[in-house]
Amino acid sequence: MTVSDIQWPPKSGALQTLRETEKQVIRKNGFVAMLDILGFSDQITRDSEVPGLDKYIDTVVTITTAFDQLKVILFSDTVALYSVDETEMNLEEIVRACSRLMYSLLMKDIPLRGAIGHGTFVRSDDAPHGVMLAGRPIIDAHWYESQQQWVGVMLTPSVLRKFPSLMEDLPKLEHPKFNEREQDYIGRMSLAARLQRYGQIPLQDRTGFRSEFDGYAVIPTTQDSDRPEDTIRGLPMFIDRLRWLKQLAPDYKAQTKYANSIRWLETIASDWSAPYGTGLPKLSLKTEFSGDQIILSIMNEGSGPARAPHLQFRVPPPFQPAHYGLDGNGNTGLQQMPQPPNSDAHLFADPSAIIHAGASLGVTCIGYLGPPSEKPKTVRIEYELRAENAEEVSGSIAQLFS
Repeated sequence: MTVSDIQWPPKSGALQTLRETEKQVIRKNGFVAMLDILGFSDQITRDSEVPGLDKYIDTVVTITTAFDQLKVILFSDTVALYSVDETEMNLEEIVRACSRLMYSLLMKDIPLRGAIGHGTFVRSDDAPHGVMLAGRPIIDAHWYESQQQWVGVMLTPSVLRKFPSLMEDLPKLEHPKFNEREQDYIGRMSLAARLQRYGQIPLQDRTGFRSEFDGYAVIPTTQDSDRPEDTIRGLPMFIDRLRWLKQLAPDYKAQTKYANSIRWLETIASDWSAPYGTGLPKLSLKTEFSGDQIILSIMNEGSGPARAPHLQFRVPPPFQPAHYGLDGNGNTGLQQMPQPPNSDAHLFADPSAIIHAGASLGVTCIGYLGPPSEKPKTVRIEYELRAENAEEVSGSIAQLFS
């Protein structure tokens, strides 16, 4: 065909087809997961073509059907999941789907590797000649997927740029805090039960250069539960299956991919193993102005009990510990200990006291004993905190006194 053979403007029928195609192409911002089946050709050859494909396709269809806000494209050894919006809920849903797929496929001896990206892409779900999906998040997710040297799914930096505060505030897998309501605990851990930060995601580029990427990786889960204990309960079976597939791997390089995943998931399980209340305490000082007094409390933000707590503080005169204590009857949370006459420090301690994980203990009040006309607007409190098995904490707080 020569240039002279091309008709322009096109005939009405061709022009109509072009317009219809343009209408079907939609530009969206969302999340895209590119997932690759490792050793796909070997899997099909080993299991015979039809059964091998059937269990792969059936698993993908069964899992993804449960996620109404996600679209799926399956092509050979590649699964593409994408959302048509970019909310936190969309991110959590695509993480859930990847988590379930990773677990369910591995239980059928089908290892999965992938990455989740974010950005603008175009799609044409209703095009008469097939489905089209193109854009930066697809390229982004595919690049990170291809670099990983393990069985796993990670977030690309594009997702972190979209939700920086969400990632920074993502808690570790942990037990409920002291007196934390079940509903609050489940809500706080819904994303963390499937996604955790890992500073050693193994990458290798085409030149063979290896590096460890500090990012976020998806935890495989056996069921759609928001409880971290359900996540942990399913890990031993997943790790055992990884060990089995590692033994079947054809060479050292392939075995290393399984070893890298095992190492990470064993770390997740190990960090969880100590029940809440048997870990280490972590102390902080809380101050609160109330009724012309400053209330001092010790917070235990750790995962274990703070035994024999100790608070020593200094305030400029004429500020002093209140003579009437916390309740107006001279009672304090910890006993006030005698100090040398020339000391300006105030010490409160009790070897029999315990501050449980997630709890706080009111210690004493600070009052102002000087002329009302000279009362300052702020007071600086210098303090030291100690307890058994707790790291010593010291600092100063400028507390408003009005």
